[in-house]
Formats: sequence, C-alpha cells, structure tokens
Amino acid sequence: MAAAAAAGPSPGSGPGDSPEGPEGEAPERRRKAHGMLKLYYGLSEGEAAGRPAGPDPLDPTDLNGAHFDPEVYLDKLRRECPLAQLMDSETDMVRQIRALDSDMQTLVYENYNKFISATGVHALLRKLQFLFELPSRLTKCVELGAYGQAVRYQGRAQAVLQQYQHLPSFRAIQDDCQVITARLAQQLRQRFREGGSGAPEQAECVELLLALGEPAEELCEEFLAHARGRLEK
Repeated sequence: MAAAAAAGPSPGSGPGDSPEGPEGEAPERRRKAHGMLKLYYGLSEGEAAGRPAGPDPLDPTDLNGAHFDPEVYLDKLRRECPLAQLMDSETDMVRQIRALDSDMQTLVYENYNKFISATGVHALLRKLQFLFELPSRLTKCVELGAYGQAVRYQGRAQAVLQQYQHLPSFRAIQDDCQVITARLAQQLRQRFREGGSGAPEQAECVELLLALGEPAEELCEEFLAHARGRLEK
C-alpha cells in the first residue's frame, strides 16, 4: 500500500476528481462573473434573479407614484384592511402631513432672507426701469396734454435723481427731465394766462406749477389778478 501511494494517483483518477481542481473552481468563477455583471449593469439581487426591484411605477395605489389615484387607494384599503389597520393608516397619514407641513415652514423660514432679497432686487429693477424711461414718459404726457400725469411722474423721481445726481447716468436723466419740465411749466403758464378756461382749470394750473417748483408768491398774485379781472367783467 505504501508503494501504491508512492507511485501516485491511479490512472482512473485525474485533477478533475479533486474539489480543488478546475471543475471545483468553475462555480466560484461563475459567481464572481455574475457579481461583476450585476455591478456593471447596476442590478440588485432581485433584478438579477428576474424579480422587480421596487413598486410598479404605474401602480395607482403607490402614494409616491406619479399615477397615484386616491379613489383607487381608498377603495383598496376598505376592501383589504381591517378597521384597526385603517385607523392606524389614518394616524400615520396625519403624522406625515404634519411632518411635511413642519418641513415646509422650516424651508420658508430658512429661505426668508433670500425671498426678501429677491423681492427687493425686483423692486429695484422696476424703479430703475421707470427712471430710465422717465424722459420719454414726460415727453409723451406733454404732447398729449396730460400735464397732471407728467407732474406726478416728475414728483416720483425727483428725490432719487437729486440724491444720485453725482452719477453720470442719473445726471443725464435729470438734465433731460429739467428741459422737459421747463417746457411743461411754460405751457401751463400760457394756459393759465390765456384765461380761456374757468377758475377750476386755472387753479389746477397753479397747483401743478407749484408742484414743479415755480415761485408761489408770483403765482398767487397772477391768480388773484385773473380773478379780479373776471369779477370786473
């Protein structure tokens, strides 16, 4: 027996008969290859075995699905769930709703300054747009005889233009507006002195001229003179 053992394996035996041989290593190699394929294609264990990885995306009873149908979901609950489970489901839904509401409040609170900042920027842009369009607005109002609107436009922008007149762009707008308002004041004075309109219209002219910065004493004297002239007639 010792001689037989020393002589080596019998002719009928071979490397494949040993669990350490190539045939014994084949299942291990297949498992490794299978795992590498799963990693490459991003498959889970269930998907690799042919089972779906998660809920059906078209399931109308999936609360988080795009095709969720509340009527179908409630009907399924009524048919399949006992009363105790329904009450538990309601409690859980209320808890989730409150949690979502709390998360939303936290989100608004944390981003409040951003919201305010965005609102402020939008308002600032609107004001700047109004200023840059002011000369054309005033010109249009004067051409249409909308003197009151022109004076209101000028009043809205006057303080800002004076505050930032050291900036070239604002200074240019202010210069253009001064030329237009000077022409506006001239037309208002002419309308006032012609006296063709009644006392209310003349009083409005005086009010608009005062808003444009015309001398109050001079305007009052002219208004009284026109009033005396109408009385003498």
